[in-house]
Amino acid sequence: MRHFILTITLLAATLSQVFAQNYDLQFVPVKNDGVLNGSYQVKIQIKANTGSFNLGLSNLTFDYNTTGLFSGVSPDDGNNAPQIVIMHNFSTGNYSDLTLTEPQRGTLSLNINYAFETPNNGTSVSTSWVDVATIDFVIRSTGELSNLTWRDDQSTGVINPVIINDDALPANSIGRNSVSGNNVALPVELIYFSAAKQNQNVVLDWATAVEENCHEFEIQHSIDGVMWEEIGAVACSNMSISTRNYNYVDENVTFPVNYYRLKQVDNDGAYTYSAIEVVKMDEVEVADIELYPNPSHGFVVISSKNGFNNNSVKIYNSNGQLVFNDIVQSESRQIDLSGLPSGLYYVQMEDLGISKTFILQ
Repeated sequence: MRHFILTITLLAATLSQVFAQNYDLQFVPVKNDGVLNGSYQVKIQIKANTGSFNLGLSNLTFDYNTTGLFSGVSPDDGNNAPQIVIMHNFSTGNYSDLTLTEPQRGTLSLNINYAFETPNNGTSVSTSWVDVATIDFVIRSTGELSNLTWRDDQSTGVINPVIINDDALPANSIGRNSVSGNNVALPVELIYFSAAKQNQNVVLDWATAVEENCHEFEIQHSIDGVMWEEIGAVACSNMSISTRNYNYVDENVTFPVNYYRLKQVDNDGAYTYSAIEVVKMDEVEVADIELYPNPSHGFVVISSKNGFNNNSVKIYNSNGQLVFNDIVQSESRQIDLSGLPSGLYYVQMEDLGISKTFILQ
């Protein structure tokens, strides 16, 4: 499922200061029946990009594709008009109910109605996403995309730009130009994504309910959840409105902790990421092989009572970078680590099936 985030800048002025308030808007697809006259629902969310502000009277205005979704404006009869199905926030207390208007065909305005006589009592918007409302559309064509795109909030002569107001100074709070980009929602609806240990492998399973304009799923792996690399790819079905199941097996698992995610890539090159799954593997223990000292202070010793026979030893840092690679032949080998920074390191002896960790101080 693709989430599209739009960052805008809000300027709010007081009698004593002028400050910049950044905020983000996002569409979150939550339902797609994928059939003619079925339901297509998106949740609208807002958050502060930095700091926080109290949300006042605002109009969250966006365009949508009337070729794919029914409108409430002629020549449509209005029976299948878009509507608010859930008011999540900003509809009680100092707010009256949210309203949804369509000033022109293909343009919707989600209106937040706030009482100006009670400044500084609006709901605070922080840097965490806040649900505003869920809007339901009726599908006109399954061969079209929704094309949800925020309007420019500083345009002149354009019906209903995006306007975000601080609750204390509605007249002075104006947004800067927005860059909507290609806000096309829900080419793929991911039902689930899971990763599980199976012997010394990791099995990834996922399923989709809807696929549209989908090219492939890249399987990405990380040992710290920050630095990622592609380890494989699985082709999409491209166009589907039925459940499709996928599977991938990582047979090259050498680290004790492994992070996985999917990168879903569209035919046009756009992409989005799945949630992250974490799989912990058991460190392979061999009774006569020792690694010491741990924690280490500049060196480690790897030893075996039976000795080594041209066995490969590799050491990686926590970013997955190879920092040592050599062959051990005798009963023990002292490895100099004095030039490396402190942190967590991974020792691999792939030909012996050994994976160990140590801390360098």
